[in-house]
Amino acid sequence: MNTRFIRYIIAVQIGAVLFAACSSLDGQCLVKGEFTNLSGGELYFYMPEGPREKIDTVSLREGKFSYAIPDPKQSYTVLLFPNMSEQVIFVEPDLGVTVSANATELRNIKITGGEANRLMSEFRTAIRDKSTAEVRTTAVEFIQQHPTSVVCNYLLRKYLMHVDDPDLTLIDQALEAMLQAQPQLLSLKLLQEEIRAYANVSVGCEAPDFTVVDYHGEEHKLEDYRGKRLVLAFGATWAGDYRKEMRSMKTEFQNFQDKPEMLVLVFDHAPSNLRSYTYDSIPGALVRMKKLWQSDPVLDYQVKTLPTYFLIDKEGRIEAREEQWNEIKKHIQ
Repeated sequence: MNTRFIRYIIAVQIGAVLFAACSSLDGQCLVKGEFTNLSGGELYFYMPEGPREKIDTVSLREGKFSYAIPDPKQSYTVLLFPNMSEQVIFVEPDLGVTVSANATELRNIKITGGEANRLMSEFRTAIRDKSTAEVRTTAVEFIQQHPTSVVCNYLLRKYLMHVDDPDLTLIDQALEAMLQAQPQLLSLKLLQEEIRAYANVSVGCEAPDFTVVDYHGEEHKLEDYRGKRLVLAFGATWAGDYRKEMRSMKTEFQNFQDKPEMLVLVFDHAPSNLRSYTYDSIPGALVRMKKLWQSDPVLDYQVKTLPTYFLIDKEGRIEAREEQWNEIKKHIQ
């Protein structure tokens, strides 16, 4: 047989194998993981800024899991562990991502696959054992060094915007670097709008209006509470610490001289779970956020962490915003 022909056949076969390997994911992003000291149980995934709003439950078998995301675009998913800690994983079509860690030392988690996850791993290492102020400065420097990376959007929101006391100077520095590198990028323009929206729900601002329906089918509007102080609490049925906080409110409310009203907005991916909240006799009305992170009040109030509490004064202005009950109650007493 002709040697040139043989080489041609071999080249075609190799090309076919490579093509099959490259296209085997069919546009999906496949996330695989393995944990030591965590043989079974469940993990949760959600995409707060991606195309999927719902929470996916993934089972662990012998410490391993596999999770396929169809049509993931270039975004990120959040891995939620049973202890309620979270880890960001960047995803894109036809990408394989590997997650490995010792379940007792999740801060040393290793995520490989794709340039974004490599950069995020570098950032995790860079901020280890740093103070809050140092982490924010490092985030700005990282964004300035990699202004076109999808990681920048996450860092800007996580470490600069969605904090108790956002520093607008640092936010402007980071966003300016990104806009200079990508002046026509629509997502950055939308991000500017989000920053303005976040500023609109800071302390002293007028609280955004809303209309929600509680667990018993009764409608609630912000204007219904005019003339009263209102605690607006955002939480989740899967957050055990939040459940404990809510139970403590039942007792502590009795000790407040000027008791505020309370409206509890609960994230819930299993409707039956919400009933357990009613058994706690939590003060105030209870509302299920069926669309989770895409629910109107969550978007209007720029809620990015759970729990989050707002204290709204009698004139309808935001008096305080905190992430712990022990902190928000200081403003009530």
